[in-house]
Amino acid sequence: MKPLSLEITGFRSFVQQQIFSFQVLPPGFYFVSGRNTTEPQLGANGAGKSSLFEALCWLFFGKTSTNLKASNIVTWGEKTCKVKLTFEDQATVNELIRTQSPNTLTLNGTTLSQENLEKIIRLDFTSFLYSILISQQGVKFFDLSPAEKMTMFSSIMGKTILQWDDWSDKCKTLFIDNENTLNKLKQESAHLQGQIQGSLSTTIENDLKAWEENRKDKIQQGKNLIQEFTKEVKDKKQDCIFMTKRQTRLAKEEQEKETKVTQLQKDLSKSEKELIQIQEETKAFVNDSARLDKELGKFKGIKNMCPYCGQKVTAQHIEREVKKLKAEQQEKTSCIVKNRGKQAGLERTVQTYKDQYEKLNYALKTAQKDLKFLETDIVRLNSYIHEYTEKIKTETETIKELQDQVNPYLELKKKNKRKIDFLNRRVMYTSYIIKETEQELEILSFWKKGFKEIRLMVIEDALKELELQINNNLQQLGMPDWQVVLDIEKETKRGTLSSGFTIKVLSPYNSELVPFEAWSGGEGQRLRLAGTMGLIDFIRSRRGLDWDIEIYDEPSQFLSEEGIDDLLEILNDRARSTQKRIFIVDQRSLHTRGEFSGIIEIIKEENGSRISGL
Repeated sequence: MKPLSLEITGFRSFVQQQIFSFQVLPPGFYFVSGRNTTEPQLGANGAGKSSLFEALCWLFFGKTSTNLKASNIVTWGEKTCKVKLTFEDQATVNELIRTQSPNTLTLNGTTLSQENLEKIIRLDFTSFLYSILISQQGVKFFDLSPAEKMTMFSSIMGKTILQWDDWSDKCKTLFIDNENTLNKLKQESAHLQGQIQGSLSTTIENDLKAWEENRKDKIQQGKNLIQEFTKEVKDKKQDCIFMTKRQTRLAKEEQEKETKVTQLQKDLSKSEKELIQIQEETKAFVNDSARLDKELGKFKGIKNMCPYCGQKVTAQHIEREVKKLKAEQQEKTSCIVKNRGKQAGLERTVQTYKDQYEKLNYALKTAQKDLKFLETDIVRLNSYIHEYTEKIKTETETIKELQDQVNPYLELKKKNKRKIDFLNRRVMYTSYIIKETEQELEILSFWKKGFKEIRLMVIEDALKELELQINNNLQQLGMPDWQVVLDIEKETKRGTLSSGFTIKVLSPYNSELVPFEAWSGGEGQRLRLAGTMGLIDFIRSRRGLDWDIEIYDEPSQFLSEEGIDDLLEILNDRARSTQKRIFIVDQRSLHTRGEFSGIIEIIKEENGSRISGL
């Protein structure tokens, strides 16, 4: 993969579109410096030197080397950013574009997944930071913990190591599965042996006899219940006959009482009507008598004048009229007395009828109630008769079933023999499978450990290659009498492997290997740089990379002046020998002391950073 040009817009300090052309730069060693004109007191800091190549990292992985992503990489005040790389791969020119807001990743105009992109560039995020962009804030390979070194190293090795882990894990899984299967088979075998012993110890004859005795007892119990239920049915039927006769008699009496009550109601109604009529007549007579009294009152004190018309009349005429009214009044009084006598008689008759009706009606209701209770008792008796009849039927059927049953222990003798024969065959088969499983466990145990040992051998060979690359670079960094040794993981007494490897150093100052962590300052930094360059060469070799660029961001930290000179010299030689474009990003004024193929200056102005020097 050969980068041709990098276009940046809205990425961190690069506000306006900037194009960095790789193809105009021949293979060589280039210094990337910076100048901050907006904040001169910062010197080269904040100019955008690192951001130039961080844009390349974000383009490939959607994040910077320091894990900045999303809106954190967009220029302050801007809404979007875009990074485009034009590159050549297998003689084909391609365009890779990533944008933020909206989030897109396209290759030659077609949407591309992150997974497919990493397949195209043959690098993941970790490998990229240890082979292309050596970030100033990234943890160097030598500074990782033993476990982190192994994790990163395994990631670089890829399938070369992982396949042995996978096979060892598969053997382990199969071993556990077979071990569980073996335990289950042994349990099953023990269970089968127990079943055989249980079957052999069964006393069938005793069970046969016990079953027959139990059947006889049940049949006798059924017969006893049938006898008891039959007696109950007979008694209930007798009670039912008696109650039915009584029901007939009560029904007849109830009919007679009902007839009498009906007749009494008629007589009472008739007497009440006559009483009302007499009362109305008496009332009319009383009204007439009162009217006559009023008429007679008009003639009192009158001698020769008509009280009605006011004309003069004779005394004889008035006397005749008074006499006539008195005679009529006497007649009405006689009628009143006579009617009141009749009324008293009728009232006594009505009361007599009422008393008789009340008494007879009470007797009728009592008879109806007794009849209803009797009907309920008859229904209940019939229910009992039906219930016990069904019980007799059920017990009869049960007895017949018991009599028809065949003793199951007769067949059990045959089944028990067949079962023992079958169990013996199962025991033989299970024993055979147990032996096969034990043999397979031995094989799996061998290969579970064997694949780990092969993995160790593969790692050990790879580490020797890496070790050689590191020591070659160490010589060029002015440390010819120094040697780096990579100590691989070893198997513990328990059969497990320690996760990781350590880096030890042999120097002119010590006769034994000491951990890398014992070195600090300039010597430690040279060792880190040697490790970084060795790892770059190792990754390129293992991944088959054809990238023609390397970027070192602030590698001069902790180095002495002599160390910086050695660093510049080795990077310059590296660029010539590998025909690559190697970029060193640094805030020091390195252009006065190194032989550079060119100097690229990033200048930060009011409207953002721009690229100068191309």
